[in-house]
Amino acid sequence: MAVAKAARSEMDDKIYVRGDPGHDLLVAEYTTDVKTTATHIQQPDLIVPTDRKLSADLYILAHRIAGRKIRLVGWADHCTITDCEPKREPGSQLNYIVPFEELQPIPTE
Repeated sequence: MAVAKAARSEMDDKIYVRGDPGHDLLVAEYTTDVKTTATHIQQPDLIVPTDRKLSADLYILAHRIAGRKIRLVGWADHCTITDCEPKREPGSQLNYIVPFEELQPIPTE
C-alpha cells in the first residue's frame, strides 16, 4: 500500500488462494513486486524466494519499522535479482539476496 501511494499507482489487493501472479502493481508501466521485512536491522537486504517464477520487472524493499510505519529502502530490477547466486538464508529456503548496498534508491519525485 505504501509503495502504491508513493508511486500514485493502484495496487493489486486481491487475495489469491495460491499466491499472486508475481507482482503487486504497475510503476511507470513496469510490473513491480513489493517485498516487505520487519527486521530490526537498519540496512536490510532484499530477499526474493527462488521457489516461484520471477515475473516482475522491478522488486522494491519495504521495511516495516514500527506498527503501520513503512520505510521504502530501495529497489532492484529483474536482472539484478537473477544475477545473484541463490543462498539458503535466512533459514533453509533458497533465496536470491540483493545486499542493502546494491539496492537502487527510491526516487522521491
